[in-house]
Amino acid sequence: MKQNWKVNFKVNEEPHFLKVNSVSSDKVSITISSNPVTFDLLVGETKKVNLNEDDSYDLSVYLKSIRSSYADLVIRSIDEIIPSSASQ
Repeated sequence: MKQNWKVNFKVNEEPHFLKVNSVSSDKVSITISSNPVTFDLLVGETKKVNLNEDDSYDLSVYLKSIRSSYADLVIRSIDEIIPSSASQ
């Protein structure tokens, strides 16, 4: 995905989208909406996101690589309990 590209998806029948805000040589900035959350990912890093404010992560985003300003992202739907020590 390149800068400003968006992808629409549903989690538990609720619409969301992921937007790539920027791409550099080693990281991307991403916003996931409907309830916006913005974060950076370095190559090889994974971020788990709770989209509906319950006790579970709903989405996993992994930055596999960056080549020629294209971010190779792996986006997965997950259902993983958030450990009580995790901060969001």
